[in-house]
Amino acid sequence: MLEVRVISVAAAVVLVWAVGGCGGGDKASSPTSSIRSTSSIASTPSLATTTSVAVDASDPAGLEALLINAVPAGFVVQSDDVGDTGPSDLEKAVHDQGGTPEDRDFLVRNGFLRGYQRLWLKGEDNELVVFLYEFSGAPGAKAQADTVAEQLSSGDGESPGLPFDPGIAGALGFRSPDPSNPGAVVAFGKGRYAVQIVRLGGDAATIQTEVTQIARAQFDRLA
Repeated sequence: MLEVRVISVAAAVVLVWAVGGCGGGDKASSPTSSIRSTSSIASTPSLATTTSVAVDASDPAGLEALLINAVPAGFVVQSDDVGDTGPSDLEKAVHDQGGTPEDRDFLVRNGFLRGYQRLWLKGEDNELVVFLYEFSGAPGAKAQADTVAEQLSSGDGESPGLPFDPGIAGALGFRSPDPSNPGAVVAFGKGRYAVQIVRLGGDAATIQTEVTQIARAQFDRLA
């Protein structure tokens, strides 16, 4: 299975442009019973119904309402015990980004407030991950998105991603340089929110279009 690797320096996820096992129960290693039934999402043929919503800032899990509510057909949303997803407080965000003092300093300095992660799977090798972080202001969100893009463009020791323009204000996209191992990421900041959409597996010819469509839906959903 293609692997998504958590790295430090404020990048929530970076694609590893190589085939590898998921390992450590990070992805779909949990039993089928852990998959939450969401037929309304999995069967949705398009993303056109997404609209912006408001959330209660006092609710630690309130960001869930801001996540996209429609994904490409065939993807099944996973419960929060698959891949350690769900709501993220500061301690979880620090851990997910590498767990170093530098990671903590980056998040605190840029006003991290809370986050949420969601994972969808389609068969064995198709993955969709959405990371949504809320900061105290737009500069913090932009710093998060910019650092993610920097890590993707450099490859962080792996093959650098190939950049593309997703056509979304302030967004940057990167795709795998290896068409036999397709993957694509779009990262952006909108207001106080930083978003990263990760799409792994599937058809190399269409994955860039698909991740852009998903990113657009998430962008439009943020007020």
